[in-house]
Amino acid sequence: MKINANAKINLALDVTGKRSDGYHEVSMIMQEVSLCDKIEIIPDSSGEVKIEIKNSNLPCDESNIAVKAAKLFFEKISVNDGCKIILEKHIPVCAGLGGGSSDGAAVLKSLNEIYSYPLSVDELRELALSLGADVPFFIEGKTALAKGVGEKLTNFSSKLGGTLCIIKPDIDISTPLAYKVIDSCTYPHYDIKKIKEALEKGDTQTFINESGNVFEYVCCPIHPEIDEIKNHLKKCGAFFAMMSGSGPSVFGIFENKEDAQKAFETYKGSFQGGGVCELI
Repeated sequence: MKINANAKINLALDVTGKRSDGYHEVSMIMQEVSLCDKIEIIPDSSGEVKIEIKNSNLPCDESNIAVKAAKLFFEKISVNDGCKIILEKHIPVCAGLGGGSSDGAAVLKSLNEIYSYPLSVDELRELALSLGADVPFFIEGKTALAKGVGEKLTNFSSKLGGTLCIIKPDIDISTPLAYKVIDSCTYPHYDIKKIKEALEKGDTQTFINESGNVFEYVCCPIHPEIDEIKNHLKKCGAFFAMMSGSGPSVFGIFENKEDAQKAFETYKGSFQGGGVCELI
């Protein structure tokens, strides 16, 4: 079975507090996009999960989230089967685009289909959460308001249109470190409810005026490349540009694909990946 594991961007991201267990509370809007990894799953009766990875040096052992997802699924449905996973990476890693989380969710969804849907959507989300806070979003994807540590999801219909240009600069940002640093930062809080309502109504101007990502206050002073990419995208015609997640990828939203493609092709800085894609 073959499946696309789509990336995500954050259309808004606020950190609202820190829990007693050390995890942070967030309020954010997650958006599925068409930039994707390609996954093929070949089931067998070996009892082992093997993975082959193309276009990346990610580990091919039990530390890989796709392998973890498959083993978790077989354990959940009490089946001593196995599979081979062929993963072709196109989403940049350590990028704030949810590539690993999407891969894990795609494996869960694919195996659930192969085995004639033994698990409900809620059960898949529960398994997904044990793999990581962003993984449950990718079970249904599209557009969602996420709260808690990211697992409390409310899907909604967004009327935001446009084509995306995504650029991941040639830097890596540690998500745990970004959360640690943000505790000592001063940053504005965003009215996520108002932003959600604007997206539902197709009120693009309110979305532009109100939205933001608090992690830019952590990352931009340390990595000027992020602001450089935002400025480049806006000069090329993006009506909105922002960093996704805890970075460092930056996306711009354009009214037409030609401008988005030109923005990607004319960026002169050093970067590790990205591309032109659509909102899902």
